[in-house]
Amino acid sequence: MAELKEILLNELEVCQSKIEMFSGMNNSLKGLNAIQASWRDGGGENSIWDIVNHLIFWNERFLHQFMGLPVSKESFSNDSTFFKEKNPALLNEEQWEAAVARLNSVFNEWKEAIHECDEEMLLTPPSPERPWWKTVSSMNLHTAHHIGQIIFIRKRQGSWEPVKWD
Repeated sequence: MAELKEILLNELEVCQSKIEMFSGMNNSLKGLNAIQASWRDGGGENSIWDIVNHLIFWNERFLHQFMGLPVSKESFSNDSTFFKEKNPALLNEEQWEAAVARLNSVFNEWKEAIHECDEEMLLTPPSPERPWWKTVSSMNLHTAHHIGQIIFIRKRQGSWEPVKWD
């Protein structure tokens, strides 16, 4: 089971900051300003900032459940977790930097929680369908999916600098 913790910690690290088979979140957001982060090409799709908010919502929600903290029982739709700002002109650099810092904080809290948890916790189901290790791994895959979307958006807006592999 120690191997299970190592796998989950590696997934979290790759999603946050490593460049292995894909670019981690930190590299995917590197150099973005608030205007670029809130950019949409008019098709009604999510901005990078919307995606960051969505990841904060879900990753933090699962973290709170994992840690036994209260989680809102209020009904919501998945679309509402993107927290789309109707007027992107109201967004500023300080808010963007705070969102990126919060996402990094959630990654770091997850890594600490996995590192510190009793290995049996990872085998305990948060729901009847699957144990925690599957939930965390699925969350990491979800994050990787959205990293791909962020890079795609950056390529469309011309702000992506290709990863330099070692």
